[in-house]
Amino acid sequence: KYRIAYAYLQLSGTENQWTKDVYWKAIKHLKDSHIIYSNYSLDQKEKDKSTYADICALHGKTMLNSQKYIDNAIELFYLSLSLKYDEDVQYQLAKGYYLKKDYQGALDNLPKSNKPSYYVLELEAQILTDNQKYEESNKVLFRIIKFRRKDYLYQRIANNFLSIGNNGKAMEFALKAVSLDGRNYKNYLICGRICKEIKQ
Repeated sequence: KYRIAYAYLQLSGTENQWTKDVYWKAIKHLKDSHIIYSNYSLDQKEKDKSTYADICALHGKTMLNSQKYIDNAIELFYLSLSLKYDEDVQYQLAKGYYLKKDYQGALDNLPKSNKPSYYVLELEAQILTDNQKYEESNKVLFRIIKFRRKDYLYQRIANNFLSIGNNGKAMEFALKAVSLDGRNYKNYLICGRICKEIKQ
């Protein structure tokens, strides 16, 4: 049932999942999986706890798209982590707190690693930006662009500099974003916003 649920979720895609029949079929199989596991003997639960951890993680991920069910998702991530540690599940837990606008909870639950994945660092930077800690956010973003040169990262750095009134640095990184992708309208939008601030 877990594998079937996973397959249905892949078929449902990422856009407007909740409007698709295959999405709800996946949810039905996940709910059935919880019932099946709850009826296992202690020995069976111990034997299959790794798979059940994956079930809880997958079910939690399906709920993050709805503000209404974020608390349920967080509970499922905690349950999954209690059975088996997984850095991606820890990341999803932090993301759940971030979506609740509990920025401290999000920072506290980011995966702790000497070599964090780029998406963990990107979430950390976004949490700091949304918490108006722009300089701290840029420190994280500078770490990322050393090995990941993406226009949207330079764009985010420019936005942070703009937020603290450093228009010169903001324009420097906005232009770098444009040079990396001249087809992304958001790169020109940040340039326009900076020009507007300079003229004022």
